Amino acid sequence: MKNIYKIFTILLSAFIALVLTRMGIGYLFILVALGLILPFITKDRISAILSGTLYAAVGYILSYPSGLFLTNYMPSIEIPINVSPIEVLLNMSLGLIIPVIIAIVICFIASLIGKYLSNLITHEEVKDEEKIYFAQEETPEEEYVEDEEVIYPENNNKNKLLNLSHIQKSKNKRKKLDKEW
Repeated sequence: MKNIYKIFTILLSAFIALVLTRMGIGYLFILVALGLILPFITKDRISAILSGTLYAAVGYILSYPSGLFLTNYMPSIEIPINVSPIEVLLNMSLGLIIPVIIAIVICFIASLIGKYLSNLITHEEVKDEEKIYFAQEETPEEEYVEDEEVIYPENNNKNKLLNLSHIQKSKNKRKKLDKEW
């Protein structure tokens, strides 16, 4: 259930980031906001980095001029350009890799700061709570018993001793120690 929650948070935050981009908010500002806010929500830096990466990749796919969603805005005149398919693939992959690397770096740095702030805030809440301390006072008898080596009485009948339960063994030791005192 926790993994589903994290995946849902990553997808939802990337979707909200895409909507905010279409509203005109800057790319770097959104990446920093993802890095700062998501560690508060999920208590995990990886979710901030993954949502920033997903945001960068989906944003590139949606805004690429030859993308499927923008074919209506392409000019109707075709200009023939001799380009090899490998060069087109290289240009498209570089166009995707560069924003993803930038998103990873920015979200990583912002998530470090966000995680630090999250830990700082949660530790302050613990400090504000009333703490209860229990003082343990040792009596002189306890100190003496801790310093002294405990000598257990020897039992000559080892077979009988092996068949006894732990409770019976401790009762027998207690009886022998009581007799000695």
